[in-house]
Amino acid sequence: TMNGIEEDVYEITVNSNLLDKPYIVSVPHTRLINKPVFSGISDSQGNSVLRGEALNKDKKIQISWTPLKEGVTYQVIVKNALNIKWMDSVSSSAVVIPENVLAKGSYYIFINAQESFGDIFYSTENYYSVSNISSSTVSFSVE
Repeated sequence: TMNGIEEDVYEITVNSNLLDKPYIVSVPHTRLINKPVFSGISDSQGNSVLRGEALNKDKKIQISWTPLKEGVTYQVIVKNALNIKWMDSVSSSAVVIPENVLAKGSYYIFINAQESFGDIFYSTENYYSVSNISSSTVSFSVE
């Protein structure tokens, strides 16, 4: 966990009796400080969660938010009280849930924003760095 610095390159030095000299890895890291903010959650009929309206399960649901910056991946998660009911990962600032994916009921939606550097599989780089921040959770109903 790295707190306080928004953007920097961190140098990690490994000293070992097995190495002739210290092994140094430079890891770029950006700390996301702004949360994604929902700008729209509505169905294709015009009902809007942000106006306190229920959404129609038979219509596409459009979700949009303020983008943070280039290179950020957004994971949009819709849950009921117990389970994830729909999820998508995108690099844009909008997604569409197809009609009839969500049944009638109450739901919660939030967005995880991630910016990463390096290689999660360590096949091309010898480091991996990720910054994550989540939006506020919005509750809504589908009829």
